[in-house]
Amino acid sequence: MDNILVTGGAGFLGMTLVKSLVGFGVRPRVLDINRPGDPELESKMEFIRGDIRNPDTVHRVVRGMDIVFHLAAAVLPTRGKRAYTSTNTEGTRNLLQASLDHNVRQVVHVSTSAIYGIPQELPVTEESELRPMGYYGNAKYQGELLVKRYRNRGLRVCVLRPRTIIGTERLGIFHILFDWIKEGKKVPIIGKGDNLFQFVSARDCVTACYKAVDARSNDDFNLGAEEFSTVKADLEGLTAYAGTGSRVAPIPAPLV
Repeated sequence: MDNILVTGGAGFLGMTLVKSLVGFGVRPRVLDINRPGDPELESKMEFIRGDIRNPDTVHRVVRGMDIVFHLAAAVLPTRGKRAYTSTNTEGTRNLLQASLDHNVRQVVHVSTSAIYGIPQELPVTEESELRPMGYYGNAKYQGELLVKRYRNRGLRVCVLRPRTIIGTERLGIFHILFDWIKEGKKVPIIGKGDNLFQFVSARDCVTACYKAVDARSNDDFNLGAEEFSTVKADLEGLTAYAGTGSRVAPIPAPLV
């Protein structure tokens, strides 16, 4: 059985991947600065509490691994350029260097669609121009530039660029939204909300990770739901499902 490392394995997507691996009978090695918070699940993994920004720690956890799923990242909302750069760029450098040094067979690097910025044309494909915006997008972009360098040095790395990931236990910027709905409050949206918005489920991201390994991929892929709707329709579906009396409240864009 392959030796598998998941960086950021205690995060939202990381936990989804780790639970899936455990379900297949794999005992993955997990690196994260936070404990998973699930004693039963933790007993089925090799958990190492450490920081992707520490080169010595990264070399220690990568040694002996065949496959590395690199999910560790500073995500929105995080304050300050340095926080994003040190984790999403320099942390990625540490991971790639250690993977090269220890002859890892396959790295799967989870990036983001944010590296495209505001698209100049639709649909966005893997050949679309990269126009990253903000500290997060730029740090992830720099991480992908490092991936290209290490590919040239012989490391096999598949890059996955998911749209906004959703699923059970998703928090972050969604936490406020869920609280509003739970409390039956209005959910404000800017404008009519008739713009299409493509999410992707955490389970589909996990499937993509597996497919990348099966294909021995050394390429880049965008990830998004095949079927998607408008912001207003998605939120109305969510509020209807919750049944708390919460409703969507459009606000005129010019007023905002």
